[in-house]
Amino acid sequence: MNEVIDIIDRLGSLEREDGVPRNMREKIRIACAALSEEETSLAIRINRSLQELDDVSTDMNTPSDIKTILWSITSELECIKQ
Repeated sequence: MNEVIDIIDRLGSLEREDGVPRNMREKIRIACAALSEEETSLAIRINRSLQELDDVSTDMNTPSDIKTILWSITSELECIKQ
């Protein structure tokens, strides 16, 4: 569970970065919120978050450094889910 908290913190930091466009910030915020829903099972929270992060990472307008961070976080979430 500590891994999820760490990921939420990293996504929160990413959301506050100036170089992240507003529409992407909203998706990242939704991904954080999905991971934070304690009454929902971990697998469902991760799946919801992954859907939002996938939308951002596949957007052609996402800066490459942001994509790299998102891919890293996505990989970590996939490992936790298993």
